[in-house]
Amino acid sequence: MKIRTHLARGSQHKVYCEDFLVISQQNDILLAAVFDGCSSGIQSHLASGILGNSVLHSFKNIHIDDSMDLESLSDQLIQSAFAKACQVFETLGMITDQQLSTALIGLIDTKNARAIITIAGDGVVVINDEKHIIEQDNTPDYPAYHFKEVLAGAQSYNDWLKNHARRISAGNIFDMTISTDGINAFGFTGPKKNDISTLDYLAVDTFLAENQAMLSRKVNILNTMHNLAPLDDLGIIRIMF
Repeated sequence: MKIRTHLARGSQHKVYCEDFLVISQQNDILLAAVFDGCSSGIQSHLASGILGNSVLHSFKNIHIDDSMDLESLSDQLIQSAFAKACQVFETLGMITDQQLSTALIGLIDTKNARAIITIAGDGVVVINDEKHIIEQDNTPDYPAYHFKEVLAGAQSYNDWLKNHARRISAGNIFDMTISTDGINAFGFTGPKKNDISTLDYLAVDTFLAENQAMLSRKVNILNTMHNLAPLDDLGIIRIMF
């Protein structure tokens, strides 16, 4: 299994990269998650980092055994992580506008090549060349709007999952990408040279797959050979079996 990542600031963001990503593995379960802070929020790079680290901390403290299915594990992880994030936000006195970050949280059963991805807000998931592009007209339904209902109990959590999030399940995975929406937000830095899909090039094309810096190299190639560079921040995780 190959895991390739890329995290970088887009040209429209002059100070901070507001995206964040986490990778961790426990037994046969791999956590892969990306977070995208709201550009119109307040210092939203902090929101992405707090939410991402809360997910990572919760994952590392969950006891995983063979009897747990991915869906139940994902539910347990999200509820625990949101509780941790809420505690940090409240301790620091951070208002809602300081908590705004999308979340794409994937759990992959590496032994059986299965995955479940929970999506709260905008983002992109590509599984075996099948693209799932979640675009909410620049008004993402951020998890921060629903922390209290997610933590209120099973019924409230299920309502949030049904009405404010999206869940993708897949099996027989051989190639999967989880990305913030910056993967579709490249702009020309010079004359247009040819037509190329940045999404296909980064999430489907297998050129440089054996290179640890695959995605960073490809972003550089898009810039130098195609005059394309990311306008928005970019957080990508690609997993190839």
